[in-house]
Amino acid sequence: MQADILDPLGPAIVARGDTFRIRAYGEALTDKGAVAASAWCEALVQRVPTYMDPSEAADVAPPKKPANVRFGRRYEWVSLRWLNSPLE
Repeated sequence: MQADILDPLGPAIVARGDTFRIRAYGEALTDKGAVAASAWCEALVQRVPTYMDPSEAADVAPPKKPANVRFGRRYEWVSLRWLNSPLE
């Protein structure tokens, strides 16, 4: 049966590969508080199935290791780019 094959694989194939777009802004101020420079960047990060502490299998739920309880799944950088403006 199809279910007999997929049931043991279920925890390993659960969709945990979410991708997030994070935009950030920063500025440098002069001694008088005026903006001397500003920068925008955009990062794409992806949540992957493995835990922060990889000694625990990804199919263990809920996690038992303290680092995995606190931080959960691992994130990986996909890309980082500098933007000319926040509207880019």
